[in-house]
Amino acid sequence: MQTRAYIGTSGFYYEHWRGVLYPEDLPKNRWFEYFATRFDTVEMNSTFYHLPKAKTITHWDEKSPEGFLFAFKAHRGITHYKKLADTREELLRFLHLLKPIKHKLAAVLFQLPPSLHRNDELLGDFLAQLPHGGGWRFVVEFRHESWYDEAVYVILRHHGVALCWHDYGRKSVPDVSTAEFAYLRLHGPSGHYRGSYDDATLQHWAERLQKELNHNRPVFVYFNNDMEGNAVRDARRLRELLANEE
Repeated sequence: MQTRAYIGTSGFYYEHWRGVLYPEDLPKNRWFEYFATRFDTVEMNSTFYHLPKAKTITHWDEKSPEGFLFAFKAHRGITHYKKLADTREELLRFLHLLKPIKHKLAAVLFQLPPSLHRNDELLGDFLAQLPHGGGWRFVVEFRHESWYDEAVYVILRHHGVALCWHDYGRKSVPDVSTAEFAYLRLHGPSGHYRGSYDDATLQHWAERLQKELNHNRPVFVYFNNDMEGNAVRDARRLRELLANEE
């Protein structure tokens, strides 16, 4: 994997992207293939709601070019139902499904619910189950502010897991690096998947990301403000701004 910025969107299958990204006459069964010609990475949110079928994984692999990378959001059974506790069976099942496409893996994202408050022992025990090396990369997105503490960052660093930077609920995540890569999710200026970012905000992120690249850490960025096609336009604009930082 190259030390560069991979900028894409959270998901790709949105009806309201017709005319913004997808040509009006393009059949839906060709949307992903078209997406992969315009972006070099995507964050798959669908895997949070249901486990992917083997044939779906094969399809994504076959329809994406070499160099295209996938981030997968871990199933909610791990993060929201069991809240990281006693999840070994669910975790192994999920990771096993991803093995055929691991050569195109950006990272696996564990998005924790706002109701899950800081628990260092729980986090450490969970992360200890994750495989190390072999192309696996993992990232945790905290939604409760109690997690933002140096002791938690030490746990993440120990396991080589990235702290997800994000702006959900218009929150500001500390500018802390805990892994050999950076991972950013932008949920919209409203904090809830809507609105388009202004150039000043995108320039701020471009400068922040460039610092990671200067330290030889690849960065992954996913826009989740899909309404009205804003994610597409903002991803393109950040890509331009970041190119100007080089």
